Amino acid sequence: AGTLDVDRHVTPGSGSTLGIEWSGAGVLKVGESLSVAGLQLRDGAAPLNTGTIQFDGTVAQNLPALSDATWNQYNSMTLSGSTKTVGGNLTLNGNLTVSSGTLNLDDASARSVSVGGTLTNNATITIDLSGTVLTVNGLFDNIATLNVGPGTVDQNGAFDGAGGTLNLNTGRIRYGSGTTPVWGTLNEASGTVEFDGSSSATMPADTYFDM
Repeated sequence: AGTLDVDRHVTPGSGSTLGIEWSGAGVLKVGESLSVAGLQLRDGAAPLNTGTIQFDGTVAQNLPALSDATWNQYNSMTLSGSTKTVGGNLTLNGNLTVSSGTLNLDDASARSVSVGGTLTNNATITIDLSGTVLTVNGLFDNIATLNVGPGTVDQNGAFDGAGGTLNLNTGRIRYGSGTTPVWGTLNEASGTVEFDGSSSATMPADTYFDM
């Protein structure tokens, strides 16, 4: 446990390995960049399933895909401060919390982002490319703004958008949970809501463009 707070860059030496090991619910804070060549985020046995990495810089930050052959997944991630942009395909075994700023889920390329636990959005999350897929296996708690279009949200857990806004634009949300989703304010310009779960779910009353 405990916190390691790095105001600027986390960069392994050229040709060397930097191992950062969690022994509990610790936090690694990164204020600027995280270089992944030679980096291992680990906790004893892969995949990583403890600890949180927090990108909290006031400058724009890239969220890189981990490149180690074994330690190539994050556990939990918290984002605050500046705009964050996904720079590779990401797997999070734990939770994703967007506390402030903007999270862009794609850059110049379509990305795959998978969240094993809860996604809590208190800010703005945006998908801009048709090939980008955000998969959430736990609860999606959308308290603020989610922009999808084009692109896809594959929501396997419950969706609670009370107090939030879902702008579906030209995107798609696939809903696989057996619970009734709470969309919040749903603006579906030309997007699609798809119910694809194996359990029955109640479609909430709203105005839909395509289903």
